[in-house]
Amino acid sequence: MTDTAEILASPAPAVADGGRPLAVVTGGTGGIGRRVVELLAGAGYRVTVLSRQGAMAGAMAGAGFADDMPVTLRACDLGRAESIAAASSAILAQDGPVSLLVHCAGVIHPGDSAAQGADELAAQVAVNLTGPIDLTARLLGRMQRGGHVVFVNSMAGALPLAGCGAYTAAKFGLRGYAMCLAREVRKQGIRVSSVFPAAVDTPMLRREMAEGGSVLNFVSAPADPDHVARRIVRICRHPRRETFLPAMDGLFANLCLLLPRLLDLALPVLTLAGRLGYRRFVRRGGGR
Repeated sequence: MTDTAEILASPAPAVADGGRPLAVVTGGTGGIGRRVVELLAGAGYRVTVLSRQGAMAGAMAGAGFADDMPVTLRACDLGRAESIAAASSAILAQDGPVSLLVHCAGVIHPGDSAAQGADELAAQVAVNLTGPIDLTARLLGRMQRGGHVVFVNSMAGALPLAGCGAYTAAKFGLRGYAMCLAREVRKQGIRVSSVFPAAVDTPMLRREMAEGGSVLNFVSAPADPDHVARRIVRICRHPRRETFLPAMDGLFANLCLLLPRLLDLALPVLTLAGRLGYRRFVRRGGGR
């Protein structure tokens, strides 16, 4: 059975009124998030997508969603606390109790710490860390037993690399928050999961490389966003505390946390592999 078939064969959990349970997804118009939304809708969820484009005219079609999909777009800028407050209030007042909250939004501005602008620093910390914390806190009160919070983190949440200090700090912080939250809500019957993908072939990766991103993204070929989305949705249905994609990268990243010198020793080989991988990526047209 394929991942997609497994997801569709495992329907969303029932709710009290017999209707579709509600999933809230941030970053649901992006390369991974949009496919997550489609799969959740196909698995029986109503999905509220939080997006800066909100409910503007043509936004549904622009995001790739059909008008008859059980999807609602709501305006929300994770970089602004007042926008998060307004979106949360609208969800709780109009959309109903939240069964599933999936954090897919993310932003990265690579560059040395000394050259990092204040706006770029603030955006990375807000979208990758403080925004998800704020939104989760606002929605938790209406999440019932059996609810699930899923953070789509990054391999940067376990592997510190030069040139992306603010992004890495935010992702490390998000990992720590998820660990704490899991302990806080366990008695309420709410699960918390974190997913740590390596590089994924999305517009975000292309923007990152155009801004001087690390060739270490290409030590192995960037993953297909559809494959990553299917793995995320499988975790939504079958919770696990932490999942690294691929698993071997996660094992290496966590080992480097225990033995920091290991990363220093491996970097020359990883950098060479990454340069070769990036050249292959560009030759296939991935750099455009």
